[in-house]
Parts: sequence; C-alpha cells; structure tokens
Amino acid sequence: MKKALLVIDMQNVSVGKNHASYFKYDCEKLIGAVNGVIDDNRFYIGKRLRFEAASKIIPLPID
Repeated sequence: MKKALLVIDMQNVSVGKNHASYFKYDCEKLIGAVNGVIDDNRFYIGKRLRFEAASKIIPLPID
C-alpha cells in the first residue's frame, strides 16, 4: 500500500502559547481532539485504500 502524508496546520496565532485573545477555547483540549481524530481515522483510511485497490481488479457495484 502506498503511504500518504496528511498535514494539519494549526497556526500559532490560534493555538500557540500566546494565541490571539479572540480565540476563546481550551487549546490543549482542541489539540487533543484533533490528535484523537487523526488517530481514529488512520485505520479507516488504510482500509479504504485497500478496498479501492481491490475494486480496480474486481469491480463492485456502488450504491
């Protein structure tokens, strides 16, 4: 399977130590949530890519 790189750019102005005051959220909680989503979807992405590769060999109907 080929590998892909996913980059999520969370700017220092919005989540950095001295982030802009108009961002009223808990930065640690936000970063944790983003990292959790990345971790949860890693297996799904790999599974989906394997399915798509197999469907090129054995065409399956898509509803």
